[in-house]
Amino acid sequence: MPSGPPAPSVSVLTVTSRPGSIDVTWAALRNQTVQDFEWVLCDERYDWRHEEVAAYVDDPRLRHIAAPRADGALWSLNRSHNEALRHCRGELVVSLQDYIWVEADGLRRFWDAHREHGGRAFVTGVTATYRLPAPVHRLDGKVTIFAEPFTEPPDQLVRVDDSRFRFPPGRSPTTAFGWELNWAAAPLQAFHDVGGFAEDHDRLFYSYDNVTVAVVADRLGYRFLADRDNVCRALDHGDIFPRPDDWEDRHGRRGGWDAWYRQWVAEGCPRLGHLSPSGRDACAAP
Repeated sequence: MPSGPPAPSVSVLTVTSRPGSIDVTWAALRNQTVQDFEWVLCDERYDWRHEEVAAYVDDPRLRHIAAPRADGALWSLNRSHNEALRHCRGELVVSLQDYIWVEADGLRRFWDAHREHGGRAFVTGVTATYRLPAPVHRLDGKVTIFAEPFTEPPDQLVRVDDSRFRFPPGRSPTTAFGWELNWAAAPLQAFHDVGGFAEDHDRLFYSYDNVTVAVVADRLGYRFLADRDNVCRALDHGDIFPRPDDWEDRHGRRGGWDAWYRQWVAEGCPRLGHLSPSGRDACAAP
């Protein structure tokens, strides 16, 4: 029996519920100096646009999959990340959220950090926010919301991520709370060690999905780094894709995440249990 294609070094993971953005993300990925990657796109709009996305990308490295339904939960972000991770084959997983342009050496910088730290590092880049590069043509665009696909880096800076831009140039240590999923990397094995994302969070509160994974990984002895030279350019889309009306009231910082954390510690810091286990709990870290 012929074997399938070899696994890539890097799995780029994007979870999305918004229309458009395919043009922005794919333009940045196809310009990377590291081309040994797959793009796992976990999409709440899969049924609506999978044919158009496949035709536009036209590359076997795309793995476009349907995101789980919310089914009464606040959202399905944690379950969507787990679904995407089940399709990832790369040694390193790079999280790239929608409506973000990344520099050509972005994947290479994450890969170099991964190898230099023996596959035991969670690395986060830094974010600069830019104005939308063109007027919105239609908010229900399947591939792009602009009149034409946008394939160049945005150039009108709005603001920078001050907390991370204060790091020294290059890579420097940070905490588990500093690892952000908009542009970040971690070994695929680490997600299996942790047990995936905490799916109960989807019905309890918004956000903190990254923090939960990171604090479990921290207990397992993984280290955390910020790379101030690995900059992504996020398009400022808050006005056209606003957050849910109950975002502030149901945010994890309102006490929901702290309650989960206390319970997790009281239970002995178990792995999360949504991906295949590594055979040890987080409090048994070396």
